Amino acid sequence: MKIIWFFVIVALILVPITVTNSAALQEVAGKIEVDIKPGETKTFQWGLISDSDTTTTLGLSAEGKGAQFLFLPKSVTLDPHQFAYVQVNATIPNNYPGNVTLTPAMDATEFGQTGGATVINIQVKKFVTLVIAANENPKFRIEQANITQQETQAQPSEVQKNIPSAQKQTNSTQKGLTITASPSNAQNNPAQKTSAPFGGRCLIATAAFGSELSPQVQFLRGFRDNQILLTESGSSFMNVFNSWYYSFSPYVADYERQQPWLQEIVKTSIYPLLGILTISEKGFSAVQGDYGALIAGTIASSMIGAVYFWPFALSVKQVRVKKFNHRMAIIMTILIFAAVIGSIFSVNKYALMATTSLFVLTLVSIFSILMAKTLLKVKNYFVKKQL
Repeated sequence: MKIIWFFVIVALILVPITVTNSAALQEVAGKIEVDIKPGETKTFQWGLISDSDTTTTLGLSAEGKGAQFLFLPKSVTLDPHQFAYVQVNATIPNNYPGNVTLTPAMDATEFGQTGGATVINIQVKKFVTLVIAANENPKFRIEQANITQQETQAQPSEVQKNIPSAQKQTNSTQKGLTITASPSNAQNNPAQKTSAPFGGRCLIATAAFGSELSPQVQFLRGFRDNQILLTESGSSFMNVFNSWYYSFSPYVADYERQQPWLQEIVKTSIYPLLGILTISEKGFSAVQGDYGALIAGTIASSMIGAVYFWPFALSVKQVRVKKFNHRMAIIMTILIFAAVIGSIFSVNKYALMATTSLFVLTLVSIFSILMAKTLLKVKNYFVKKQL
């Protein structure tokens, strides 16, 4: 049990540090829901708070289904420890059929640099619910047509193309790759670049499979963006996870691209993760919302610990020679699980960040030890059988 307590103590030290670093930028809590009809424009405000000691400039953008209907400034400047409102317009075209609910996300990104070529950004996200009424004018309704799509095998890249000013701006989106053609005016209207979906790029997986459009990378993104990030508990955990993951993944991905042998190793190691997340996805589908995310997280954390981390547990002498205290492990898991539930009820962002991270680390530790113990028993069984 000492190894479990070691992980818990490390988590208690690291999580507050991560939470503190992540708190430099906050968005105002509260649900934004807009009831709107085709042909209407409605305005709402998005509150942002800076906890930084310096003036902060944030890049603003919108992503997801319905993002094309949101119009907001490209940037906003926040004074130190100040609160600011961003005015956002939601406009639905006259010919939009309506009778649908969309949930686009607004992103506020504080761009920072670590000192090298890799940029580490701090981002907060706000989901907007657009409840679009049915179009009352039949002549504007759009019939669904059979459309044949061609899938490109090209590497994902930032495509910028100047077109004559007389032409209209055209956006084309295909499987996560956004291509923007803008009127030629480099100084006043810089061309927009390919933007990563909600949670950022899966850098290591993308480097392994060679493309952001690969089915494996798209699945990883879809699980994160369309399920986990849509819940408060999942979003809170990903906030902590991203602070850790993006502290090293850009360097690993850069090195990985230069080493084909490493790409193959990483690619092979990702396949079990795809299976684990497929099972976790079933758990999320069974119970929607935060509790679905909690079920999915429990399944994923347990299986990831058993599949990926048992070698680390096996390398610890106490794990090999001492008996595992199942009762203590169960009590610890129940207590931390209860803390997560309490954080969900209290809607406390920082409590959720701490408790969900601690819950994941605890499950990973316990199941890595259980798998190591199981493998030792199997080994000893065959050794005794040979004797």
